[in-house]
Amino acid sequence: MWFIFLIISTLLLPTVTSQCNNTGVWAEWQLFGDCAYQSDGTLAKVRYRDCDPLPLGCIATGPYICTGEFTSDETCSEAASATASTKTTVIVMDPTSQTSTVLTTVPTIVDVVTEAATTLATTLLTVTSTTAEATTAALTLPSGSNLATTCTWGDWGSYSSCSDTCGMCGATQRFRQCSSTDCTCDGSAFENVACGSMVCLYPRSSCCSGYSPTSNGTAFVCASTSTTTTTT
Repeated sequence: MWFIFLIISTLLLPTVTSQCNNTGVWAEWQLFGDCAYQSDGTLAKVRYRDCDPLPLGCIATGPYICTGEFTSDETCSEAASATASTKTTVIVMDPTSQTSTVLTTVPTIVDVVTEAATTLATTLLTVTSTTAEATTAALTLPSGSNLATTCTWGDWGSYSSCSDTCGMCGATQRFRQCSSTDCTCDGSAFENVACGSMVCLYPRSSCCSGYSPTSNGTAFVCASTSTTTTTT
């Protein structure tokens, strides 16, 4: 009886997840993408594969490597055969560098493309065995390109509803967006102002700090004791 209980208990116990090995295994190749001009000027299509950790279901707490190529390309011609890219010899996966909560296998090697829209500094990772060495290269705008990089703000959106009804104790805000994602617009993307100008009734204080009751000719409102602009 105790023997049967021991077997059942063992089967019901949760599986202890182990840490991943330093060496991973290549997943199946993904489908080829569309034909596009590559950095060397050739017209080709590219496919990728992921480096998965071992054993399956393990907890990745550090880098693990897969030796081989993580990309392959095929020229866009009638009698083309898949040829492995020589851009990479060892792919290093580091789950601690991912911003997602899911441990995805994104390579830490950054590929340089000539279709860069602006001149910028990009970190290239040259991998030798399990060591990544960072270097810097400049990507220049392709000749003949005439891309606009002017950064201007779009129109302000509407103000939100006031968070209070009186005493200038509430707040309302509005937002705007930068017209380009390639650069940073000067100034703030949001504006926050006080609102609710009517004088509060007892037992609340007439006005919040920085404001005092003032007649506007038809009613008493809470006016700023400084030159701060307010909205109703």
